[in-house]
Amino acid sequence: MVRGLHAHKTLRQVCVAVRGSLRMVLNNGFERAEVILNRPDKGLFIGPGVWHEMDDFSPDCVMMVLADELYEEDNYIRDKKQFLDYVHSSNR
Repeated sequence: MVRGLHAHKTLRQVCVAVRGSLRMVLNNGFERAEVILNRPDKGLFIGPGVWHEMDDFSPDCVMMVLADELYEEDNYIRDKKQFLDYVHSSNR
């Protein structure tokens, strides 16, 4: 199952696989990267304006996300085309 499928406008977060492993696919609108999270002592920082998708979860995967803001739906971009328009616009 693929999870995530969104970006944030201002929120910053750190993701940690506290158990098991997963793959994080990141896209800033210009470059794409894949990161395997599989160590509880290593975290992945995801800043604003980065589309992220998570998949390839191990059966025992537990992921912890630390965020610098409370949940606010207006902070999310959930459509990939809207995300690309957002990062390529000069209004950002």
